[in-house]
Amino acid sequence: MISTWYSIIKADETRLPDALADFEQIFQAGTNELNVAKGELISEVSRQLASKMAYYYTVLQELDAILEHFEGLFEYEKAAVIQHALKTNKHALTYSAVEKLANGDKHIYAIAQLIRDVKLQRNKMFGVVKGLETLQWQLGNITKLRVGGIEDATL
Repeated sequence: MISTWYSIIKADETRLPDALADFEQIFQAGTNELNVAKGELISEVSRQLASKMAYYYTVLQELDAILEHFEGLFEYEKAAVIQHALKTNKHALTYSAVEKLANGDKHIYAIAQLIRDVKLQRNKMFGVVKGLETLQWQLGNITKLRVGGIEDATL
């Protein structure tokens, strides 16, 4: 089943911790998928690999969409804080000074922390996708060996 967390988070951003917990479970399952059982037929592993790759790549894309959502929110909220600081401050401030003020805002910092959390989970899922790509490459090489005369090759 493909998760629908992006739609849920767009409607209610407070559900992000639930989504990250779900993505962590998916990540754990993904790391287990990388452990091919000894004696499992190469043809069976190869047959299942495409659907596994598609699933985890889709999960990775959903994490990317969630990340882009929060990065957009970050930029929007930061611009509002900067605009407010420029309007209310009587002293002439440089843009870098105003940006430092904005980065020190508690709300802006909290959004930045959410972005870091999503990036961490996305990078972990990227590791699963790369692991599946490596498994696919290894299976291809083993298949070439089979073609070369090693017909009973198992993992």
